[in-house]
Amino acid sequence: MTDEKTLRVVALRVLLDEFKAQYDKARAELAEEMSRGDRRIARSPLGDETPKLAAVSKTDPAHVASIVDEDAFKKWVAATYPEKITSDYEVCGSPAEVHRVLFEHAPHLLRRVSKVDPQFRQLVLTRSKTSGMPVSPFGELDVPGVEVRLPDAQVTCRPTENALADVIELFRANRLSVEHLSNPQLPGGAA
Repeated sequence: MTDEKTLRVVALRVLLDEFKAQYDKARAELAEEMSRGDRRIARSPLGDETPKLAAVSKTDPAHVASIVDEDAFKKWVAATYPEKITSDYEVCGSPAEVHRVLFEHAPHLLRRVSKVDPQFRQLVLTRSKTSGMPVSPFGELDVPGVEVRLPDAQVTCRPTENALADVIELFRANRLSVEHLSNPQLPGGAA
């Protein structure tokens, strides 16, 4: 026979998984109704004071620019803005080998590499983000290796400090039930 603590853990885990799935589904359904940047306030339907339960909002994300093909971007910079390519060294030996011979000035452990100037990289990303498409600081379009995308807007819920007590009160007043919140097709769920 299962002890009470083990049963409690199992029951809470099962409910957590089910309610997490239902929460994600409800957010997706609400996201279809809301516009980017919308905000709604949820209030308890009990009593005259109608305490605020939570603020539900849909994000309004800005464009995001990123380097998605480092080699293509670096080749473009080298061909178009060669002065923005810098030289650097990259350690190519194993850590043990490097520790053993670096102090002996072993040049075979160092490899010369070229890198895009970090300030130039940031300038390309900033201009690309602002324009909504890959663009150089000087107006060239279609910068290789750069991607600009608009992230999906997300629905978020920020419960108030007293939301748990107010939701519990909704259960006690029979305004909410597990069946209201779970999938009606589940065994024992509402028809």
